[in-house]
Amino acid sequence: YQESHLRQRVGLVQKSTVFRSLPWDTKLLQSVCYPMERSAHTLDTVLCKQGGRASCCFMIERGEANVFKNVRVDGSRGSGVPYKSVPLGRLGPGDFFGLKAASGDVYGTHAIYNATVVSTSPIIVHSLTRYDIFNRLLPDAKAQFKRWSNSYDDDVLLARQLKN
Repeated sequence: YQESHLRQRVGLVQKSTVFRSLPWDTKLLQSVCYPMERSAHTLDTVLCKQGGRASCCFMIERGEANVFKNVRVDGSRGSGVPYKSVPLGRLGPGDFFGLKAASGDVYGTHAIYNATVVSTSPIIVHSLTRYDIFNRLLPDAKAQFKRWSNSYDDDVLLARQLKN
């Protein structure tokens, strides 16, 4: 039972943009997939909130989500609304998010999400906690995550914005 679920998760992860562009062997993929937890959420679920403590990263199996960022509005002193929610893009099956915050620099430090992600349909995600990233992944997998996470979030959202 566990082996078939592990194979299924490895298959999903291999289709993800994170893993297609990197030289991940089966052992590294299994070290990433084994601790992942699958969860289902309803429409309009806030999966991560900008400024909230980053506890995990997510990969979407099924469904879609919108990404928003609150930005300070210039000259907002008189309007009473200092921030505006700006849509950054849409995420779908195979997309990872929260990776940059969750992989952080040092385990035990407080990392925060830099955007809010809200489901726009019923959604199934797989999550990998900060604990798993720092304590359960093979050192090579951890190093690959760290290298890749420095540009992933911004690159995916920018690419999606340019398409729209």
